[in-house]
Amino acid sequence: MGLSTRYRGWLLLSIATLGLEATAKAQVQVGSDVQLNLNGSLAAGYSASYGDNFPSGHGFTYGGTADLSGSYYDPKFLSFHVNPYLNQSRENSNFQSITSASGVNAGAAIFGGSEYPGWVNFSQTFNGSGTYAVPGLPNYVANGDARTFGVGWSELKPNWPLATVTYQQGTSDYSVFGTNSTSNVHYKSFGANVSDIVAGFHLNGNYQHGDSHADYPQLISPLYPSKFDSNNSTFAFTGSHSIPWKGNASATFTHSDYAYDSGLSNGSGGINSVEANAGVNPSPKLTLDANMYYTDNLIGTLYQRILGAGGAVISTPGSSSSSFSFSGSAVYTINDRWRVIGRGDHRVQTYDTGSYASNSFGGVVSYVNVLRGGVFNFTQNVMETVFNYNGQSQLGLTTAIGYSRSFGPWNTSGNFNFFENQQTLLVMYQNSGYGYSATLGRKVGYKSYWSLGASGAKSLYNNQSGWGYYNQNYTMSLTSHKIGASANYNKSNGNGLLAGSGVVPTPLPGPIIPVPELVYAGESFSFGVGGQPVRRLTFSGSYTRYKSSTSAPSQYSNNTGELATFYMQYAFRRLYFNAGYTRIFQGFSGTGVPPASANSYYAGISRWFNFF
Repeated sequence: MGLSTRYRGWLLLSIATLGLEATAKAQVQVGSDVQLNLNGSLAAGYSASYGDNFPSGHGFTYGGTADLSGSYYDPKFLSFHVNPYLNQSRENSNFQSITSASGVNAGAAIFGGSEYPGWVNFSQTFNGSGTYAVPGLPNYVANGDARTFGVGWSELKPNWPLATVTYQQGTSDYSVFGTNSTSNVHYKSFGANVSDIVAGFHLNGNYQHGDSHADYPQLISPLYPSKFDSNNSTFAFTGSHSIPWKGNASATFTHSDYAYDSGLSNGSGGINSVEANAGVNPSPKLTLDANMYYTDNLIGTLYQRILGAGGAVISTPGSSSSSFSFSGSAVYTINDRWRVIGRGDHRVQTYDTGSYASNSFGGVVSYVNVLRGGVFNFTQNVMETVFNYNGQSQLGLTTAIGYSRSFGPWNTSGNFNFFENQQTLLVMYQNSGYGYSATLGRKVGYKSYWSLGASGAKSLYNNQSGWGYYNQNYTMSLTSHKIGASANYNKSNGNGLLAGSGVVPTPLPGPIIPVPELVYAGESFSFGVGGQPVRRLTFSGSYTRYKSSTSAPSQYSNNTGELATFYMQYAFRRLYFNAGYTRIFQGFSGTGVPPASANSYYAGISRWFNFF
């Protein structure tokens, strides 16, 4: 079967262009004021794709990139760059994408050398690849369009207050591969900042406003929130001044307004808070500091943590809330190895129609030294907390130990930390857990190195069974001066929130602020190899297999995926031969549609040009 006229024309044009020698100049001047630089690449080749629930096709393809940059009159007056690209996800290549994205990135700076610099940026992507995240696991593959626009301006005039204003907006419309659902994320943000020094006082005023909208892909349950709208405005004013004993004191007032609508519930509120800090150094070895914080809406600050993570709440408690805390510490450095810290903390909180107070006292001892040819460090924190609302007391502990040393050709290191009854944002809740990491490595033969690593962490809320997280990771690698290989295993589980970018860990246990309950668990295995075995030839390949489960009270979903990629490039003269392969398999049982798979191949030639 012969080629169509369109493909034949593009193929001939690409081959002819690839064979040209670039007439290069360092820079081109247009008229007396415009200076330009242009470079880019052209590529032509053959691609094919097929799969389940994925459009199949094959034929010759073309693409390229360009990078145009320059200035008008003077780079300090106006400088700009424009970077368009066509079919440049580079199927089956180092971008590890099954799509061929096109778009443009552009930006400009004006009056960069003056007292009033400004900037603007813009980007648009069509058919690009994205990700959908589950904590501790490789990201699931998504595909869609995205667009961003931003502009900013500053005033930097000497002896005047310094000011900056910025505006940014963006949108992303994507679908997760293996589902029939889509997600739309839109946001707008505006910010203004003014700072000045008056009579030795450093003053700063800041205003931030943001609006966001998200339609989540329905990967969990039709009853889970499918959309979320929120807006937030924050004004903050800070003043600071130096004080005796080489110290500094500062105070900040903040006012925030927020509103949200999750489909299940909606609400709004305002938050006023005041924070003050002071620190002094009466001697080279002694540091004293104190902190005071007050907010008239403790529940609102918890809401902002959920909203900031991209999650939604179910209901709005009707009771008022507040929080006051005062803390102080003294740090004394005995010598290069020993340091001791004394701490005290007083907190009073009101919420859920009750009042809760606590007083904590304790200290920290830290030690670091060379021990038997290695470096040893140890930190022990002990805090006794008395709860005034129930008359009980609790001992909080934090222990951290680390050691690293080389034994002949072997390099070793290890760290372990343990914490129990640690205070959280709320007086009534404490958490406990542990974390560890260890590495082992050595040289193997000539210019080769082998390493093994392990790490893990666990954290639970003491009085909320089942709320927390756990993850572990194991890695092994072997590298040489020409080829390297690695393998990795991950496992995680915990409580999460469904957001526009995927599942995110819950910043607070659900009973504190009611959120749609979501539990995640999963594991993944991957290995990869790559390098430059001979001159001019580079290659890389990887395989990842991941599975997870996400469960809500109404539905359970088993999620699985595989991603395999291979890419090679061989350079000859000014041309590059590129070839690659990608396979993806992905499915979510909670969506009610069969898993999807796709295979994609590519082979072609590319050429880089430096036009001027």
